Amino acid sequence: MSSISYETPAPLPYNDGLFKDKKNQDLYWQALIFMGKNKKIEAEDLVALIKTGKPITLLAPWKSSHPETLSDFYDKLFIDSVSKKPETLTYLGLFDAIGIREHNGYLDSYALETFRAAFEKTKTNLETLQSYKASLDDFSFLTFSWSLQHQVEEGPFLFHAYPVTQLFGVFQELSTLFTVLHRLEVPEDTDNYI
Repeated sequence: MSSISYETPAPLPYNDGLFKDKKNQDLYWQALIFMGKNKKIEAEDLVALIKTGKPITLLAPWKSSHPETLSDFYDKLFIDSVSKKPETLTYLGLFDAIGIREHNGYLDSYALETFRAAFEKTKTNLETLQSYKASLDDFSFLTFSWSLQHQVEEGPFLFHAYPVTQLFGVFQELSTLFTVLHRLEVPEDTDNYI
């Protein structure tokens, strides 16, 4: 009986992952935030700054462990939710729309440590969110609170799901990623595909 071994990809945090070798890694994430808010012109301006290669300091409030405003914390939640998921970034297509394609050369990590770290981050984010004062009319606050609380309550059952069935699983997600979502429009896309 032979044993099969494989290497799991390294986790990709936003400050040490996808764009860690880039001079202006925060600009990439800020461009993603702009795209998420339908501010394509601002995002394209940041891409133009990135392409200059000059080091630029960005005071990004979402990088703080406790951003001053709730809006900045929502940006932080967005970055936290996608920064370690290059497949999700490909699915969203926000980076691709402004000419950033490096993320397409990576796959998500399915290592247990990745899931545990994401769960711990969710607990921290829930505590931080609950520290903000928001009105009961704030639908975004209520939605994020419910979602994070729900994820934390699932903690004891984190590994009780069926990650692979005859209909769903990593094999299906990868098949969709490579046949539907990963566009081949420029030579760089082909390199990332391989």
